[in-house]
Amino acid sequence: MRKTLLLLTIILVISCEHKIVTRNNDPNDIKDAEKELSGIYKLIVAGDTLNLKKRFKDGTWADFKNALDKTKTLNGEILKAQNSRIQTVVKQNNDEKPFKRYEYEVNVTYEKGKTIETIGLETYNDKMYIYSFWFKLQ
Repeated sequence: MRKTLLLLTIILVISCEHKIVTRNNDPNDIKDAEKELSGIYKLIVAGDTLNLKKRFKDGTWADFKNALDKTKTLNGEILKAQNSRIQTVVKQNNDEKPFKRYEYEVNVTYEKGKTIETIGLETYNDKMYIYSFWFKLQ
């Protein structure tokens, strides 16, 4: 009886194994992050607020739009956006879709000035959303 219980316990523990794999700054994730960021800045430069708004899942869109509008009013249009730092974290739990979190620091040159813009993205239901942003005038 003891051996049977022990065997059943071992089988139960083995079958419930959760393997979580975490990758930090993997080259493939960085390429994916650069692609995501490029898409966001294309929307910003094009003034495509309808599609840009879809990149937010909560109430931060209005704050982002306000900060972006103020930055454009002070500095004019974007001339160039260049990544200065990208950090990626990807967590995979067994066969589930991975959770991704990307954080960018971008040096942006406007017509009348420069900013350092920090943007954070993460996945929710397999779609990337902006969860944080910060604009610092230089």
